[in-house]
Amino acid sequence: MNCWRSTRLRQNEQEITQQLKPADIQDEELPPLREVKTGDSVMIKSLGHNAIVIQADTGSGKARVRAGSMELEVPLSDLLAPRKKAGEKPQRPGGTAWKLQTTGSEERELKLIGLRVDEALDLLETFINNASLGGLHEVRIIHGMGTGRLRNAVREHLARHPLVDEFRPGNEHEGRDGATVVMLKT
Repeated sequence: MNCWRSTRLRQNEQEITQQLKPADIQDEELPPLREVKTGDSVMIKSLGHNAIVIQADTGSGKARVRAGSMELEVPLSDLLAPRKKAGEKPQRPGGTAWKLQTTGSEERELKLIGLRVDEALDLLETFINNASLGGLHEVRIIHGMGTGRLRNAVREHLARHPLVDEFRPGNEHEGRDGATVVMLKT
């Protein structure tokens, strides 16, 4: 079992390293940011990936950002205007209407295998909120079999979450009892 876990951890590390590999960025293509505030879409220059600002602290010169399901603290000087995806229309700033910027990815699956319960529940909360904001109706949480402690904690959290309509163990092709399929309220 330990051999499988270490192999899986190495695979996860390689996947994350590949995802975070810096893209080839031309500084002159992306304008620098004059001001950074919570909710802004930004590009992390050193990583070459877009992110959303969770918290900006001009005093310390750092910002907390979310890139996919990861949160990072980066220097404000490492942030640029976000890179547009091919075919994406530029967004016009809205008038006085409230708008929430969310990441462009429609993540339908969250992998929690190997995490401690408190870490997993923090990620789960963010994932459910983002999925609901993104208009998703069904998502899958992969928590693995293990001792059942993580699975039970996830399902207890989902049972009292206001955005969750219902949930069930995964079917044969969905990970069986090592996964939980969640239907969100619409």
